[in-house]
Amino acid sequence: MLLDLSEILKEKGAQLEYKDKVVVDFPKEEIEVNGPADVDLTFTNAGDTIWANGTVSAFVKLACSRCLKEIDSKIVFDVEEELKKGATDEDDVVFGINEENKVDLSEIIRQGLILNIPIKTVCESGCKGLGDIKGPEKKIDPRFEKLKEIKF
Repeated sequence: MLLDLSEILKEKGAQLEYKDKVVVDFPKEEIEVNGPADVDLTFTNAGDTIWANGTVSAFVKLACSRCLKEIDSKIVFDVEEELKKGATDEDDVVFGINEENKVDLSEIIRQGLILNIPIKTVCESGCKGLGDIKGPEKKIDPRFEKLKEIKF
């Protein structure tokens, strides 16, 4: 989703408040977002750069770290990004403003979500993991049978 920053680029100190639901679509092997992301950002012209500050929240599909069950998890993160017109890959600036004075909000959201995915997610606090599975799904790969012999 491209956001037009033309108005605030005209005057140093100008601000743009952006609060909306943004539909984002990323490759499923990267991250699967359920529904639109809630975006609440303020863009401020600081002269040679634009600062984006605010918060983003979205529900993403994750796997429980214990039982691998698919769950929806809400991720909320703060955004503090410097945007620059004509930025290149060699710049320290992560996000550039294109020739039409627009910035890609989808990329800011994507990177923020990926960086804020928790290391471990559990479906419920009492989840016992794969040992809690009943029925035919409990079959253990025969290659792991030797692991049963390990004494702790």
